Amino acid sequence: MTGHQGGIFALGTAAHAYLEFDVSAGRAGRELVAAVSSLREPRTTMGGVNLVAGFRPELWRETVPDDAPRPKGSTRT
Repeated sequence: MTGHQGGIFALGTAAHAYLEFDVSAGRAGRELVAAVSSLREPRTTMGGVNLVAGFRPELWRETVPDDAPRPKGSTRT
């Protein structure tokens, strides 16, 4: 992925929650990425949840360096 992607929310949904997590001391950032990435929405046709997860570029670079946005001024090819 070479650019950013905005959040995706259902049209007409009035309720949104924004949660921000910090990596705990002594834990690797990739553990947080793995935990958040394993979340799934409920399997139901009666309502549901839209789940969008985003990660700071620095954390994504640490976790998946070949699929992370380049820092400004980077000459990586």
